[in-house]
Amino acid sequence: KVLREIYKNGFGFECVSIDEVKFIKNNFNNSQVLFTPNYCNISEYRFIFDNNLEETYVTVDNYEVLRDNYELFNGKQIMLRLDMNMGDGHNKKVITEGIDSKFGLELSKLEMVMNFCNEKNIYVIGFHSHRGSNINNIDNWINAYNKLKLIASRYNINIVNIGGGFGTKLKLEDFQNLDLKLDKHINIWIEPD
Repeated sequence: KVLREIYKNGFGFECVSIDEVKFIKNNFNNSQVLFTPNYCNISEYRFIFDNNLEETYVTVDNYEVLRDNYELFNGKQIMLRLDMNMGDGHNKKVITEGIDSKFGLELSKLEMVMNFCNEKNIYVIGFHSHRGSNINNIDNWINAYNKLKLIASRYNINIVNIGGGFGTKLKLEDFQNLDLKLDKHINIWIEPD
């Protein structure tokens, strides 16, 4: 019932496994899917590309998968998950950015990876950041957007995904009075928990 309500209201789905993607595609026609695996088997990426799944966006979170499988990604559009070292959350075990995290591409490698993608005709269309779970610090969300926006502008990218993990203590009012400098050329994607 929850998934049906999400679908009826025009939201997309974020999936971390190929089985989730298959379930959504089989049950919700024309639904938008963001596939965000972490160190998955390359066969999962191959399934997405081989089946030409409409409205399915693929996130890659490390250089090695591109380097070792560049033929598969040749001519494809992807999003890159970045580690901006801005991890946060209610417990250190749920923080997914920073020195102790295994997720995301370090910013120091971004230029090299973007050059590699250009050489191999891999089209990076967006940057993604997921910093943790239950992030109640509103400044973390604003700072993440501002940092992603700045990085995206350097590479002519127009999609920034600031991830999920909104804190349970956050209220709508916390977002209403923000001094947020939006950019009309940037599409903001959010994955609420």
